Amino acid sequence: MLRIFGVRTAVAGKATFDAMRLAPDFREAVMAMDMMAAARRTSLRRLRAFATAHPGARGGRQVEAA
Repeated sequence: MLRIFGVRTAVAGKATFDAMRLAPDFREAVMAMDMMAAARRTSLRRLRAFATAHPGARGGRQVEAA
């Protein structure tokens, strides 16, 4: 977590990981990553590193597949 103007916010990598793992299906998970990459907020390399650091997270298989 980060604080921006006193408000707790998630870093882009965690936000992307969570959006992908909690997406209702594979297609939505891919779209979440695509949007964050297009906005240059994260990259596949950073997402892989985050996912590797959090093995066994619920929905992790969907992130890996996407």
